[in-house]
Amino acid sequence: MTLLTTLLATWLLAAPQLAPTPLPKFSGSWALVPGTGRPAGEVQTKTNTPIRREASGAFGRTFSITITPDRVTLVRTSARSKITTTYKVDGSESLNIEGATTTISRATWNGPKLTIQTWIAIQNRAVGFPVARALWLEKGQLLIEERATGSLPVVSKYRRR
Repeated sequence: MTLLTTLLATWLLAAPQLAPTPLPKFSGSWALVPGTGRPAGEVQTKTNTPIRREASGAFGRTFSITITPDRVTLVRTSARSKITTTYKVDGSESLNIEGATTTISRATWNGPKLTIQTWIAIQNRAVGFPVARALWLEKGQLLIEERATGSLPVVSKYRRR
């Protein structure tokens, strides 16, 4: 009887932890909050030719996101293209074509935050240093912190469209 009682008590204590964590409500269309993200300005290229950069957020000015228990899909549309990226959220590699660039990413949930690490891919192998992004909801806005090796983090704020 003691073994049965111990097993039952263990099961009852573990049961609340076994319940699936509800997914954050990121799904939907988002628009960049002006004054957040990367500022406009001139950027020096490798050939020292300055180019004009428009203000933008981590995923552009607008994007949409769809969340399922095992994947996150982002759709970014610009005047020239539509880029769809899908991330498995179990920490395994996701291969995506982002314009002319192939990327490899790993995404996981860290409580209410989604973290994505992305590397440039050459012949389907990650090279160089990753760009790390964390996405979370705060006061009804979607915040995206983008951190590249050797640079300060940039936080983009988005509001629902």
